[in-house]
Amino acid sequence: MVTEMSHPGALRFMAPVSDDLAEMAKKLNVDAIVAPSTRPERLQHIKNIVEDIPIISPGIGAQGGHIDEVLRILGEEDYIIVGRGIYESENPREEAHKYYKLLK
Repeated sequence: MVTEMSHPGALRFMAPVSDDLAEMAKKLNVDAIVAPSTRPERLQHIKNIVEDIPIISPGIGAQGGHIDEVLRILGEEDYIIVGRGIYESENPREEAHKYYKLLK
């Protein structure tokens, strides 16, 4: 279930209802939710609501999310998404390895 997205326009459309969506996700016991890596304070807030529901978190790299901030919030059951930061880099293999080392 999408609770909030990582792109700038998401604040306007998703933020007003993201808490309600997170509460609904918890009540429905969904398998996972989507929450933004670009706004760590929102990611933490949503994580507090959904507790142990896994989070899929886009926005690391190209959209401005910082992996070190996100890793302090998310747990081993959660997933970060690094897309353009890898595949649009000059050396995708090297960039992917950099993220891999940060996750170890």
